[in-house]
Amino acid sequence: MKKLLFLLLFIPFLSNAQKGKYPPIYDYEWIIGTWQVTNAEGDVSYEQWQVENGKTLKGISYKITGKDTTIIEHIILKVKGDSLLYSPTVKEQNSGKQIDFLAVKPNSNKLLFENKKHDFPQQISYSRKGKKKAKVFIGGSINGRYRKLEFMFKRIS
Repeated sequence: MKKLLFLLLFIPFLSNAQKGKYPPIYDYEWIIGTWQVTNAEGDVSYEQWQVENGKTLKGISYKITGKDTTIIEHIILKVKGDSLLYSPTVKEQNSGKQIDFLAVKPNSNKLLFENKKHDFPQQISYSRKGKKKAKVFIGGSINGRYRKLEFMFKRIS
């Protein structure tokens, strides 16, 4: 009886351990689509996400001025081994190189990524607020002072 009880308690642990440290990428598919954000100055920009494959989502941030579209950044959200990475590439920053941010305790409604070695931001977070909204923040230290910028994204498709 003790062996049976032990097995019943231990088997779920084994199945979770084999699945990896983080939920599969499809747990974050709520981010797929096009999002609009308006900053404090009234400027509108967009972030669009799509599925790349079973372990990767791709995003792009851009703004539209008249007939011109300006790319702000390319983003990859991917499972790599036991890690979940948020990897933006911003054209005019970091010599155009991708910077990796590691997920910290992600769940299907909130993603928090950190890279304490990056200048700014050191944290990036996406929190689902229903089906049509997401709260996004970037934060970190600049000259020894913590700074946090928050944005409310609205799903438009």
